[in-house]
Amino acid sequence: MDDKELKGAQWMGKETIGSMVAEPGQPLAGKVTGNNWTMIKNALEGGIIEGTEMPNILGKKSTWLYTAARK
Repeated sequence: MDDKELKGAQWMGKETIGSMVAEPGQPLAGKVTGNNWTMIKNALEGGIIEGTEMPNILGKKSTWLYTAARK
């Protein structure tokens, strides 16, 4: 952690972040907006990004192509 950039950064579980969602009109200090919570939850549940293995034609290690998930 770079304490100059992210002072006080910490790992949190999904339940902890979910409990920090601000109600409409509530101050956002120490809270998460509903839209940000939706984005975080989708990322944690694997609903945003898909990975596809791309073989290397030169026989070297494969690479991965990451794209937005299909609906």
